[in-house]
Amino acid sequence: MSEYTDITLINCNRSASVEARSKNNSNPAVFTNPLQQTIRLDVGDKVEVDRAFISEVGAGNPATIEFRGNVKGKNKVGTYTDIQKSDFFYKKSTSFDPNYRLGNYRTILTQKKENEEVDLKDNLAPMIIGYYITSSEYPNYIQQPRKFTQSDYTRGEHATNGAIYTSNDNEADGLCRYTINENLYVTEDWVKRNITSGSQYKQRVDNTRFTLFIKDEIRYSTDVVSENSQVVRMYPQDSVNGIFSEGRYVRVRERIDLSVNQGFNTASATANQLTQQLTETKKPVNFKILDSAGFERTITKITESTTYKPIDAQNLYNFNNGTYTDFISGVVSNTAQVTQNNLDYISTFGYIGIKRPEIYEAGKILMEEQVIQATAIIQNGIQLTDWLQGNYFKGLQLIYEILNFDPPQRLVDEEEPLIINVEYSVKLKCCRILHFI
Repeated sequence: MSEYTDITLINCNRSASVEARSKNNSNPAVFTNPLQQTIRLDVGDKVEVDRAFISEVGAGNPATIEFRGNVKGKNKVGTYTDIQKSDFFYKKSTSFDPNYRLGNYRTILTQKKENEEVDLKDNLAPMIIGYYITSSEYPNYIQQPRKFTQSDYTRGEHATNGAIYTSNDNEADGLCRYTINENLYVTEDWVKRNITSGSQYKQRVDNTRFTLFIKDEIRYSTDVVSENSQVVRMYPQDSVNGIFSEGRYVRVRERIDLSVNQGFNTASATANQLTQQLTETKKPVNFKILDSAGFERTITKITESTTYKPIDAQNLYNFNNGTYTDFISGVVSNTAQVTQNNLDYISTFGYIGIKRPEIYEAGKILMEEQVIQATAIIQNGIQLTDWLQGNYFKGLQLIYEILNFDPPQRLVDEEEPLIINVEYSVKLKCCRILHFI
């Protein structure tokens, strides 16, 4: 030790340590900083720690949240839909080609995902979101049921009859009659409107939210329809009127895995990370076509974010009198019967909005338990009991499912089974009043 004071400052930074460079994070509190020189310590020399800093988000703030990111088991993920778009086509042409379309995909296949699990972490949360459209006063939706948009339209030509926008609706312009029972309907959903001859009940337009549903299989070009099984899944098979009753629609639910950084986070930092993930916008995609001279022109732009999605909507070009006439000419059950016209028509029903989704889904679950076919109760002298025991319609099984389906209130409990004289028995667990219309 000399009589002169010689102070040497040494900066020990973990980001420049041996452990950081070798990505050894087993114990962040222990690290080594090589000095590239030798320091000699004599008797009486002092070694002190003058300053210690923690370089971490939220350090020094008492109102911080620590996320360790450790796995603590399994976390069940809610039901969501896996929507896959495929059969992309990018070749442009100077004439219309149904293969080249907005988004470039020609097939959408959707599956419902249930009972999935992810690692349970304090910084990870699988979130399920849905989408809706509103019935506002603007022309971005078409009320259903309807045969087509209007009669004054031919593909490739401009509509010229402006009177359709000011005159009353009528059947010649696509209106469907007898869509509800006039003696029993929900006044919150339907209202009487004047039409060309008399009146007709139509849906209310009051900015109500309609939950978005998607069909499990949608194809937009005959070039991607190669199997009869594909046709059966896309087209109604019992009747051309069964687009909604036979269609397999599932609610659009998207899974988003929200996460925050491990370590200390302030409340504002946590909120910012989550907000960025929910509002992240993809790069806009320009949709281009070739004009008649072969020059490339941009006609629209596709913008998509985490919570804002473009969908294929019903439109005048595909939902018109011509495609409708081709579609109702008969049930389409094999590839030989598929035309671009009837495919254009049925594909416009790929996305639909449902006002009361809980009722719709509950009814689907109930009816999926039984396969109902249009067979008369009494036909050619066959008695009701024989008909119930036949293969066409298991009537008592359906009644049994109704009696036991998610009862909101159990009114009657019976220990003894209720015997029906058709060799079938059920236990009456609750009371139901059913209205068949």
